[in-house]
Amino acid sequence: MIKNREKDFRYLMSGEEIRKNKFNSILLLIVFFSLIVGAGALYGYLEGNVIYFTLITMAITGAYLLFNFVTFKFMIKKSINGRLVTKDAQDEKLRTLYYIVERLSVGCNIKMPEIYVIPTNIPNAFATGFNHNNAIVGVTEGLLHMLDEEELEGVMAHEFAHIINYDIRLKAVTIALTSSFVLLAEIIYRNMRVKGRSRNNNNNGKSTALLFVVVLIILVFSRVISALLSSAISRQREYMADTKAVRMVSNNRGLINALSKIGGYRPRYSKSEYEAQLGGNNLKSSYIYNHFSKKSASLFSTHPPIEDRIQKLERTI
Repeated sequence: MIKNREKDFRYLMSGEEIRKNKFNSILLLIVFFSLIVGAGALYGYLEGNVIYFTLITMAITGAYLLFNFVTFKFMIKKSINGRLVTKDAQDEKLRTLYYIVERLSVGCNIKMPEIYVIPTNIPNAFATGFNHNNAIVGVTEGLLHMLDEEELEGVMAHEFAHIINYDIRLKAVTIALTSSFVLLAEIIYRNMRVKGRSRNNNNNGKSTALLFVVVLIILVFSRVISALLSSAISRQREYMADTKAVRMVSNNRGLINALSKIGGYRPRYSKSEYEAQLGGNNLKSSYIYNHFSKKSASLFSTHPPIEDRIQKLERTI
């Protein structure tokens, strides 16, 4: 029985990996903040007031990032529309889920994450948060009904691997930064439209056209960079989390079988409906699998091909 196994997983918490993810989080913050401020400065240059628009951009971005950090957990709970799982849950599957998460928390020597069940039949699971003390794990109803206890343990171990290595912080910072980039682009676009009407009234059509092109480039650039950045980070950490999960539970069969079942699911929804049921586009890289990922790896894939993950797991024990 899985319940009889107690193990200390703290040896899996590689200090080098944690330091690397913390460094990447800071580097990501600096680079992306610079890109955002640079976009604002460029717009300011075209408007003839670089300093003013640079300062405005820095203020808006800083305030938005602070808002995201403070409200992140609340917004995640709201977006997934899940119900909290407690120790006295009546459903046997929920009690099993609670015990697995509790045991992994003790083994990893971290505060037990809040557990939420998401009301959708799409089989999936995720972990998110900024650190060990405010992490959240989510499991869909579809996953609970699809997997047995051994397979569910493998999936939860995968999510805990993301938690103990601070992958969740890196992804959370990415979500906050990409959201702020898109917000800034929208603000610039709306400001340009208002000023554009004024310029048209003053017969300054060339200036308006140039601004329109620049803002269009910023908008497209922000969307592309957001997608590329989020996807690259997600792909990089999935293989590591799979391997560490197997070491946690000393068993590769559970996760292999779970991934096979999850990958075999065929969504009956459009891509937008699929993302909406799982909490929105920003969360898709946090889930264990994206059913709309391409079979072959690409720059915009949030997850490696599931066949490749299973092949690697077959060689891991």
